Order: sequence, then structure tokens, then C-alpha cells
Amino acid sequence: MEIIKKILEPEYDRKPIYRTEESGNDFSFACDECGKTILLDSKRQIDNSWNGKTDSLANRDFEFLKAYYKIGLNNKSADGGFPVFDRLTCSKCDSKYISYCGVQEFSNSAFMVTLNGLFKTESANLAKTVRNSVIDILNLLGDYEKQLDYGKTVGDYIAIQEMVCMWFDDNYHPDSENFIKGFSESELIKLKEFNDYYDSIFNKIPDQDIRTLHIDPNWEKLVRLAQQTGNELKTQHNNV
Repeated sequence: MEIIKKILEPEYDRKPIYRTEESGNDFSFACDECGKTILLDSKRQIDNSWNGKTDSLANRDFEFLKAYYKIGLNNKSADGGFPVFDRLTCSKCDSKYISYCGVQEFSNSAFMVTLNGLFKTESANLAKTVRNSVIDILNLLGDYEKQLDYGKTVGDYIAIQEMVCMWFDDNYHPDSENFIKGFSESELIKLKEFNDYYDSIFNKIPDQDIRTLHIDPNWEKLVRLAQQTGNELKTQHNNV
């Protein structure tokens, strides 16, 4: 999962956005692409407080978000409640955001909801977003230090899994219209070459420890290819 823009970060003294005894106090914010108001449904967060996520999120996204926000074995959010993650979509431009709430039952069937985190994960200008996202993942795959930092943030195992999934599941969709629009013909050929090599090795690489991954010959070659491909994309972009 890619974080395009952080909007709200956890604070331990943040006030709730919703209390059961107070009506009409759902949180809303303006989409930073088009200005349309986006509503965070507090009841939806309460209803999913035992699941930890709404059905808008895949299990892989859920595991990433728990690691990113450091939700431990006690399953407590920053405010002390049960953490709940949701995907919010702008009804006007289709930009997408991820919310991180904490839900507490402070009395029998009486709840309060605290918004601990909010970030943007998909932009409305999809062809541009696709291009920028591909460049971003290539930058990560081509930089050992960024990979180590990523491992420190979410743990090595999840970081390695995400570096695979962010390419194959999230970014490389060569048949999609917006992917094709985002790149020139020569760039699409380079991306296919990179993808074909990655596809040939991802089942062979170490998946538990990033430092062990870094001395794997297959990964060393992938890093070099990511650097070359990313640099070519950025050079083409700057010449447009």
C-alpha cells in the first residue's frame, strides 16, 4: 500500500470525533483533489471494531496498516480503543483515503470514536498517479537504505512481502488504460523487461531478513535493474 499524502498522524491526547449521546457529529474533510466533502461514518467504524477493518480493505492491507501504526498484540489503538481501518472514496473524483480510528465502549452500548490517522492512497489523475507510483516503487526497489528503513517501520518480513506485492498487485498492470497512458512505448518495454526478471526471481529470494536479502545475487541484480529503469523513467519525464 502506498501513502501518497499524510493528512493526520496519531496523537495520544486527540479528542473523539463521535460520541453515542451526541447526534450528527461524524467527521468530514475536503478531498484535496476536488474539494468534495468526504464523510467518515462513525457507525461503520463501531460496527467493525471487532474485525479491525471494514470490508473495503484486503487482509494484506490490514496487516500493513497494523504494522505501520504499530498495533501490538494487545490490539490497542493510539487512543486506547480498538483499532479500525477503513477506505474512504471521494464520490466526485474517486481519490481514495485510509482512515485509522479507535473505538471505545465507555458505557453499555455507548461508544466514542477517535480519528487517529488519515492518509491519501490514490489520486484522481490516475495516469499520472500510476506513473508516479511506479517510479516510487522502483526508487524503493533500487535503494538499499530505503529498504532497511522500510523494514524498521513495518518489520522485515512484511517489508519484503510488500515490495513484491506493491509491484505485482498494486502497480504493474500493463493492460490497464491508465497504465498505458502513463508511459511511452519505449518505457512500457523497459517496464516489461523489469517485470519479467522480477517475476522470475521473487519466489527464490530470502523473505525473512532484509540484510540477508541484500546479499542475495538475484536481489542485487534486481536492485541494479530498478535503478536503471527508474532513472530512465525520470529522464524521459524531465524531457517531456
